[in-house]
Amino acid sequence: MTNSNNNHRHTNEPVTIYLSMSCTVFDSYNNIPVTLSPEYIREILNMPTDEGILRLSQHLCTQVIMVIYDDLESRRDWDKVRKLVSKSQMFHIHGRTARDILYPNSITDDPHAHHGRQVFVCTHC
Repeated sequence: MTNSNNNHRHTNEPVTIYLSMSCTVFDSYNNIPVTLSPEYIREILNMPTDEGILRLSQHLCTQVIMVIYDDLESRRDWDKVRKLVSKSQMFHIHGRTARDILYPNSITDDPHAHHGRQVFVCTHC
């Protein structure tokens, strides 16, 4: 069953989210821009809510992992690459934050929620 609130979100323009790491090993990676296409947003919004939230979280985490990996590889920082591989399995976006990205009219006082378009990738909450 898809979410009945899907139509309230304007999905004709790309949305850019800025990802920052909450992990002390990778805390220098902040404001990593990830642009979500209108087609991707519509695809997510047409999924059942929990499935869409999970898919968005996985997508954002994959994007941040790729950026960090590419940077570490270019600097040949193999020790941190190994740490990234082991820690990346724990990377996640809180469900409430992903919901706020998809349905931005909701109001939350959740400390993990994004502020504006800044989203924190958690690793150890």
